[in-house]
Amino acid sequence: MKSNLALNIHIPRHLRQNLDTALAKGLRCDAPDNVTNAGYEGNELHIRANTLFGMVFHCCAAASFSRDRIILVSNPEDILPGPLIIADCPDETGMHPETALFLRKMAAFREIPLWQGHSAVIVSHSPGTLGTKRSAQDILFTLNNRGWAIPGKALVESVNEAQNMSTRARIMDVSPLRALELACHELGPALGNSLQPGIRTDPSAPFRITALHSSTSVKSNTMALWNRVRSRLETIKNCRIQTLGLDSTSIDDCRGCNFQTCRHFGENGGCFYGGRITRETFPAIMDADLLMLLIPNYNDSPPANFLALFNRLTSLYHADSRGFFNISLCVITVSGYSGSDCVIKTAFSSLCLNKGFRLMPEASLHALANDPGEIENTWQEEDYVHADAFARRIMNSAPSASQNPFR
Repeated sequence: MKSNLALNIHIPRHLRQNLDTALAKGLRCDAPDNVTNAGYEGNELHIRANTLFGMVFHCCAAASFSRDRIILVSNPEDILPGPLIIADCPDETGMHPETALFLRKMAAFREIPLWQGHSAVIVSHSPGTLGTKRSAQDILFTLNNRGWAIPGKALVESVNEAQNMSTRARIMDVSPLRALELACHELGPALGNSLQPGIRTDPSAPFRITALHSSTSVKSNTMALWNRVRSRLETIKNCRIQTLGLDSTSIDDCRGCNFQTCRHFGENGGCFYGGRITRETFPAIMDADLLMLLIPNYNDSPPANFLALFNRLTSLYHADSRGFFNISLCVITVSGYSGSDCVIKTAFSSLCLNKGFRLMPEASLHALANDPGEIENTWQEEDYVHADAFARRIMNSAPSASQNPFR
């Protein structure tokens, strides 16, 4: 199947010729650590990841696509079936203008896209220290809403000459530049296996959903929207849904332990502070095929107990950096005014880009409800059309790993 797929790349025009020239020379990039720039050694070209096109080059090499199946695209209608790399070079004001235009065209695309269900990743390079994460959140949100599946850890970023790779480099005992190259190589499996497996990898096993909420009011609009989705999901054969509340009085935020201490606690399934979150919440998350976050929007951000959870999951991540890769993440949020995108982007960034949870296409559901109890008391059947479609997407992704799960 892979021979029929293309590796699509969108990169700013001023770097396209550099990448195309490098690709034409061949996909060899295992240069020794003392080679600091692109250069020739014998008859082979070695490309280092100290530029945006160099980072993309390393991703291409790891994905193992032949050169004739690597497509540099300028417009969404040029995309062929297969994975996508968005290469962005933002500054502190936001993403590159060509990236923004490409995404704007994608958001306006009204035909059934050829890319539906394929994986997309982001490579970002900035000479300064600002802009990469915020632009990546915006890119991720648009890609996922337009039908792309997002694998865990779908972002590789380089800021200030790979300064952000210093800690990773120290742990791996390599240079920061080499750590950056290896991070680019780690995107290869996600690109090579373009169609992500279904949420439930074993169709004979129970479909396990863990839903986390922070609502204490019976008039919660977020819970009312979830109850509608849940009623549809319960029709899935052998579906097991566990709903847990995050009690804000029993969740301490991350202590900020050093790496070794954090990993030590994580290897034992816990965290320095312990408590109910490690006894009940951590095991429920690790046992799930799908983690459903029910996050109300209070001040354009998830509530403090959700943020504490995101931070404290770092211990499990340090114990096994791929431990979340087979858990899908979905988010439901309700806003009284606006800002649902702020909540969703925070959750996606914290758990997908940082921790490694994966996203099925269109993995979020949001709504506006101004008054407590509005959804349960005033919504009519037609108001639930998006909730029902959201549930169907989950249901279609769950039954069989042998099918294309996202069509």
